[in-house]
Amino acid sequence: MALRIVVDTNVFVSVFQFGGRIGGVLDLALQGAVEICVSQPIVDELSGVLRQKFHWSAERAGAAAETLLQVCRLVDPHEALKLCRDPDDDRVLECALAASAEVIVSGDRDLLVLGAFRGTPIMSPRLFLDSVLWKR
Repeated sequence: MALRIVVDTNVFVSVFQFGGRIGGVLDLALQGAVEICVSQPIVDELSGVLRQKFHWSAERAGAAAETLLQVCRLVDPHEALKLCRDPDDDRVLECALAASAEVIVSGDRDLLVLGAFRGTPIMSPRLFLDSVLWKR
């Protein structure tokens, strides 16, 4: 059975904008080793960041969002949280709850400093990839 994870928007931005080793997170999903769960707010944030910060066209950002939806399972969070300084971080935690995620993967220091959320470990992409590859 695949490991169920939630990936923070900043990781997806890095995958689509810069590629590199961090893209291995999506590769693991394509191989069936992990099931990445996303929520619509995460997909919308990805599209917005790519357009606003990296000046992607609406079409290109939409294609990235569509790719994400093809690779990931869309979940619908039902619990609204107000725990984090940045509301976008709350959206990641909400998605993790809705997905019953086993791991949260994030490059966000505000989330990483938590170490875990309601028993779900929060790991950097590098630590996550190293731990998954080590177990294979």
